[in-house]
Amino acid sequence: MLVDNGLLVDMANSFLVVAHAGDGEGPVYGEGNVDRSAYHYSVDRLPSYCKETTFERRPDGSTLVARRRAAPQAAETGGYRFQPLDEAYYAGESSIRLLYRGLRRDGWRAADFRDWLVAWLDALGEAAGLSPGELARLGYPPDYPLPGYCLDLLPQNLMHGADGTARFIDHEWASTSDIPLGFLVFRSLTETLASCPPVARPHDESELVVAAFLRALTRAVSPSLVPDEAQLGNWLRREEDFQRAASGRVGGRDLAEFEAARLVVAPFAEVEGAAGVAVYAARGVRRDLEWLREVHARLEDEHSKVAQWAHALDAELEGIKTGDTVFRRVEELHVRKGAKRKRCASRWTSSAGDRRRLPAAATSGSRRW
Repeated sequence: MLVDNGLLVDMANSFLVVAHAGDGEGPVYGEGNVDRSAYHYSVDRLPSYCKETTFERRPDGSTLVARRRAAPQAAETGGYRFQPLDEAYYAGESSIRLLYRGLRRDGWRAADFRDWLVAWLDALGEAAGLSPGELARLGYPPDYPLPGYCLDLLPQNLMHGADGTARFIDHEWASTSDIPLGFLVFRSLTETLASCPPVARPHDESELVVAAFLRALTRAVSPSLVPDEAQLGNWLRREEDFQRAASGRVGGRDLAEFEAARLVVAPFAEVEGAAGVAVYAARGVRRDLEWLREVHARLEDEHSKVAQWAHALDAELEGIKTGDTVFRRVEELHVRKGAKRKRCASRWTSSAGDRRRLPAAATSGSRRW
């Protein structure tokens, strides 16, 4: 349900506590919540305009969206009126989700969303009591006065049903005076883009600037809707007045800040086209690089083992070589000693033979004078 209603990101850091007094028997959420499926609280405003919204099951099986003000007698303030109303639950998809989905496609252009804006303008004209296509036939004049209750008929409150119908929901704010069409278009687009999640890369980088996006989109619908600098300044001040009346916030954006506001690009958004191919290719290259790093680490480990084995083998061979040298030297010395013994023995034998040939007198050591 959270995913289907686009609430997963908003609720990801939330937690649910279920508690009630009793012995554990009966409805888990208490007797008072038997027919209630959810609560929602709007508190980002002045205390007198905070509200509680409940989703309640009615006897006929339908769902009622009931709204209760924190201050039942909240007064009008600053030319605006707070009037939350109960309504039947309407299943569908918010108009802004259609825009956001388109902005996740690579190479988008602001003018591509012309039909999206025209669909909202048609629903707005119908809600304002105009005949179908009346605003288009008039050329979308920016000064055309719309009833004050149109203040809250923004794209975020326009639901598209599965049967092709469209309906505005959550209508709680109204102006006590008429609203110029140009201001409501400006308010709708700035509110929609202010809450826009990160987008894909556009065809023209300049359209990431909110003011440039607004001008390009309104120009695609009608040149009369393209605001000039004086209109932008006037509408910014009017929106600041409303925000101050509703939430107490002061110090809204001036024209320079508005002109500098930009959409955020998401590098890994769901994209199509050349950038999308590049993203997927980069992911593939990254996977290949990680695999190569693993192979390289294994080869380095194997090389280290082979190097250690080679060093050990070299040492062993060196030892063998050293042992052979010593053995040869010992053998040479042994041969030399053997040859010397033979020479000595030969000399001794020759001397003995000579002595045998000498006369007895000579061998006896006697002398003859």
